[in-house]
Amino acid sequence: MQIEVRCFATLSPHTPKGNRLDLPDGTTAEEAMHILNIRSTETLILVNGVHAGPDRILNDGDRLAFVPAAEAANS
Repeated sequence: MQIEVRCFATLSPHTPKGNRLDLPDGTTAEEAMHILNIRSTETLILVNGVHAGPDRILNDGDRLAFVPAAEAANS
């Protein structure tokens, strides 16, 4: 499956090329974080614009975003 990924603020260097990531079916948001080498435990996860937990299973075409929690708190 293929998803769109956006990484904001200090996480932006982890954004994949073309903002696209190919993943096996059944991949969770947390597994995607590990694939992208995002190690912060203080990261806000959004799937299709809605807050999601790290155990959220991703689907083909999902939009996954990572925001540092400190940045989200300042918004």
